[in-house]
Amino acid sequence: MVDGRTGGTVPASAGRSRRPALIALAAYLLLAAGLTVGPLPQGEMLDALVALIGRVTGGVSELAVEAPSNVLLFVPLGFLLARGFPALPGPAVWVLCVLGSVGVEAIQAGFLPGRVPSVLDVAMNGLGAAIGVLLHVLLVRRASTAS
Repeated sequence: MVDGRTGGTVPASAGRSRRPALIALAAYLLLAAGLTVGPLPQGEMLDALVALIGRVTGGVSELAVEAPSNVLLFVPLGFLLARGFPALPGPAVWVLCVLGSVGVEAIQAGFLPGRVPSVLDVAMNGLGAAIGVLLHVLLVRRASTAS
């Protein structure tokens, strides 16, 4: 297999290291689907998180909680996609993540009354995916310099 980041070949051992990433990716996608398009009361979850953080910090706005939450939601996706599919270049992984975020917002707009689609959510999800991809690149570089 060809490594999308370097153009070199991926060692056979990479297949073994992909399996845990692919299993984690499948579990993550189920969790993310439940959080983003599932029947969970998103507004109530956000209100509870804002209240919890507000008790610790003395007060916090909904946006100050929601934006970082959207970033954090997509860090694992970027990382696990890059880890699970090493032949894909990092920018392609990022684009897939952003397209997934756009898809989530489209589903929320078209099929989930009470959910509000947001361009800011897509931007924050894209930032999280970029962080995840970059973390994977750094991990791969560190591993290659150690060997």
